[in-house]
Amino acid sequence: MKSDPLPLFSVLTPSYNRASTLHRVYESLSSQTLQGVFEWVVVDDGSKDETQALVEGWQKEANFPILYLAKENGGKISALLEGLSHIQGELLLIADSDDRFLPQTLETFHALWQGFTQEEKNRCSGIGVLCLTQEGKPLGRPFPQEGWFEVYDSMFDGTNDATGETWSALNASMLKRHFSLPREAEGLKFIPESFFWVKLAIHERPKSYRINQPLRIYYVNEEGTGALSENIRLKQPRGFLVESRYFLNHYPFILKEYPRSYLKHLLKYALFSQHLGEGFLTSWKNLTSWRAKILFALCYLPAFALQKRYFHP
Repeated sequence: MKSDPLPLFSVLTPSYNRASTLHRVYESLSSQTLQGVFEWVVVDDGSKDETQALVEGWQKEANFPILYLAKENGGKISALLEGLSHIQGELLLIADSDDRFLPQTLETFHALWQGFTQEEKNRCSGIGVLCLTQEGKPLGRPFPQEGWFEVYDSMFDGTNDATGETWSALNASMLKRHFSLPREAEGLKFIPESFFWVKLAIHERPKSYRINQPLRIYYVNEEGTGALSENIRLKQPRGFLVESRYFLNHYPFILKEYPRSYLKHLLKYALFSQHLGEGFLTSWKNLTSWRAKILFALCYLPAFALQKRYFHP
């Protein structure tokens, strides 16, 4: 018996009580100019609305495979981890549950990816594109450089970053190798996604490919959506604390290569430890190197002065 070929793309959507907007992703996939090359994996993160019935209805009518996974509410990261264990595609698109993307999206990514050599594919972390608002306006400035660039340096000095929101088709196998939580983050409903991108960049030293073409529609200032991102520092401080502490303890060599990035995490660690009431001695003991401990002590008092501005901008 001949099995169906694996899809090139997996579109992964974590969703929590987004039955009112999830149709945007479904409609975007249904209208793709390139069909037969993708699957859609929906991870229902404990929704209490009509999400399940909605997705089950689409499963019956769609001309592409839809996998529905239900889990207890645990936050976006836990939903992504669940979805990653089920996806089959070579390239991964994380489509938020209130997103749209243009009809030529998968065709554009497909043409670029198939034009790469196998060596380029193996080292490529993803293909980055730009975003538009729901009104068709660009979100920020474009990438200063199109084509290939080294991710590692850009991750810390920002030289190849666009401003505003961007989007990527990600190398799924590379992401799977590094999308895991440290023990101290287990059980958290949130940790910044930058935690995983930095981890990947440091361990893989990949290249990425960028084009200044908008393919995703990112909805801004929409009532009832984006609530988590509003004042996220106050809502999910523990995730930021864990990220900065992990960075300081596992990537001490960044101090020499990119001191601004290292010192930024040092200051964030002081800010969030104070905000959470952990105390100087406890936070100091949780750092593993004497250099980090000394620099943390120097940052501790300045962090007090920045508390109000940082958490209530």
